[in-house]
Amino acid sequence: MGNLLLPLVTLVQVSGQVPSAGVQVLSAKTGKLSCLFPGDEGTVRAEMDGALKRIATQCCKPNIPGAEACVRIVGTACISGQPPGITKRTFGEAVAACAEIGVQAEGLPYTLCNQTCTGRGCLYDQHPLYSSIP
Repeated sequence: MGNLLLPLVTLVQVSGQVPSAGVQVLSAKTGKLSCLFPGDEGTVRAEMDGALKRIATQCCKPNIPGAEACVRIVGTACISGQPPGITKRTFGEAVAACAEIGVQAEGLPYTLCNQTCTGRGCLYDQHPLYSSIP
């Protein structure tokens, strides 16, 4: 399965497209918040707690289970900045950022997470989160 990760990351980096099955945008508080589908490639905000907020990027290390896979901080910097200055990224840009961060840190691309990573820092629990969950 690890061999399938890099082609998917490369494809999304080049195309910037949301997968045909779509992907969930998560709330760390409640789980699924909304979904992105093909055609939503320019979306950078989602409604949460009655407000339209930027979607934060959090990354996960491959092949590591649970919250230990979650990466929100690299060095001393939050991947998506900190509220109110959450970095503006599309889904494709978020995938590319995670891949680059992982390659630089460990020689393997990180992915978008398939979990909320609640309580893992940077106040991202207050923002919608990109995910890899269809």
